[in-house]
Amino acid sequence: MNQKRCSACGAWNHRDNTHCSECGEMLDRRKARIEKLKKEGRLPVVLKETPLLEIKPHYPWYLKLLIYIVKPIYWTFFFIASGIMYLIAWIAA
Repeated sequence: MNQKRCSACGAWNHRDNTHCSECGEMLDRRKARIEKLKKEGRLPVVLKETPLLEIKPHYPWYLKLLIYIVKPIYWTFFFIASGIMYLIAWIAA
């Protein structure tokens, strides 16, 4: 079956169509909702997270080894630094 039914007016449309040929509504409800939220300015912003010191498969073996060694040192440094900053803020308050 190569047809989609419009949820707004009930007309049958070709599956490749993005909008209804009768009423002009979007056939994909998810995309229609996203478009509606964009127009209203209520679309949530999705932040792309990147892992710190990510080891990618195309890195050479010596770089992977270096990252394996540096990663725990990096996290330990930030853990200690954040603890010191917390203590300074606690004492100052």
